[in-house]
Amino acid sequence: HNAFVDATALEQMLAPFKRSSMASRITLVTTPLPHQKDLAAAMAMADCAVFPARAEGWNLEALEMLALGKRVIATACTAHTAFLTEANAKLVSVDALEESVPGDHCGRWAAWGSAQHEQLVQHLRDAHGDRHRGELALNEAGIATSKQFSWTASARAVMTSVASA
Repeated sequence: HNAFVDATALEQMLAPFKRSSMASRITLVTTPLPHQKDLAAAMAMADCAVFPARAEGWNLEALEMLALGKRVIATACTAHTAFLTEANAKLVSVDALEESVPGDHCGRWAAWGSAQHEQLVQHLRDAHGDRHRGELALNEAGIATSKQFSWTASARAVMTSVASA
């Protein structure tokens, strides 16, 4: 679900996953879940989480998946790179930026091309292969990272910042 993307654009973005030979093994959540407990249950059931974002303000969901010890696949761009690294995630590299709203000069975001698509597909294949072989291990590096960004750690950082102002 993305409040900033209309239904037609979302459908176009999801079409390759729906047409994939692996479509029966991919769960796409495209509407808000009724309760946080439903979201937590869905996240806990996942083998990995995929965030092919072109721009991201923080990506709390990726951090939450790290906290669950899940594999995370994400674009190596914008804010979530503050905590997503090669050690705790499978990153899709970005080699160019483009206008986020063509002709509107609102800003720039990661350009998504065939190289990014192929990287994403390879990361998904790797996750599937690891799961199939029983080698999809707990993401210990992800859990360690998530502890650095706990609510308590965040509150302490804010308090330290306020105290030193």
